[in-house]
Amino acid sequence: MQFATCTLSALAAILLLAPNSVGQDCAEGCTPGYWKTHPERWDGLGTDDFTTSVLHPLSFNAVLGVTEGESGFADGVTLLDAAGTGGGGLNALGRHTAAALASSDAPILYPFSTAGVIALYRDAVGADEGPETVSSAHATLESANEAGCPLSNSYTGDLLACEYCFGTERDCPCGAGLVNGGCLNSTGLGGTISASGTSSHAADDLVLTATQLPANTPVIWIAAIASQRTVLNDGLLCLAPGGLKIIRTLTTASSDEGVTTLGPGIVQASIDNPVAVAEIFPGSTWNFQAFYRDTSSTCGGMSNLTNAIQVTFY
Repeated sequence: MQFATCTLSALAAILLLAPNSVGQDCAEGCTPGYWKTHPERWDGLGTDDFTTSVLHPLSFNAVLGVTEGESGFADGVTLLDAAGTGGGGLNALGRHTAAALASSDAPILYPFSTAGVIALYRDAVGADEGPETVSSAHATLESANEAGCPLSNSYTGDLLACEYCFGTERDCPCGAGLVNGGCLNSTGLGGTISASGTSSHAADDLVLTATQLPANTPVIWIAAIASQRTVLNDGLLCLAPGGLKIIRTLTTASSDEGVTTLGPGIVQASIDNPVAVAEIFPGSTWNFQAFYRDTSSTCGGMSNLTNAIQVTFY
């Protein structure tokens, strides 16, 4: 599979759109209680860890780059110690920060990167300048950690994917499709996207399938690290550059039944892409969407999009 140049002029508008916040539709997170009672899953020993660089024997202060006075913890306090600390104030923030660090490094759809958790914490305790307070940062991380934890001792994470950004009557230019998917197209439905295979970086067997499209129409698959929700022609653009770019991937065409696929080989295609920021790495989360021509559109926009899907590669 090779990346292709887009021939649909409307896609040029995508590249000019400013990034928005990452969507929370697919967020997952594990609580301090989970990490406290599963030390074997982040101890750096054996092959049963869910984390790779966030390991519980590490010093809390050293990982966050803060002093004892800023954190309220002695330098000897580990991440595991912090996850099990009771009380409010700095203790509560430290407890949820330890869990957030582990969740951000685990194979789940956590809404913050490890660097993002560190930056939030340092801002809250005054190590860096910013608007956060101990209370506001605690509330933010507590909410993220309680989003729902998919991990268990038997979890393998074969396919870390979540569909989101479904069209609604509230913001679809032509109205919502009859079933979950993007905004209404000329078929009377909304284009949908789904995933099969796994999100294993090494296996590279992920397949994305777009259905309920107009027959025999050009389709451009796009990918980005961030998300938004904004009208584009007859549909909703759900992807945002996130400080990088929205990547145009494969150009395909729908079948007589209005179906087209991307993959397997999505990871290798990202490596082969001449745009360096397109490369997919293990542990990264990407959002995908299909942008398609719809010449019989009742709204006259001539193109539409499916809903989006978020995939974390492990």
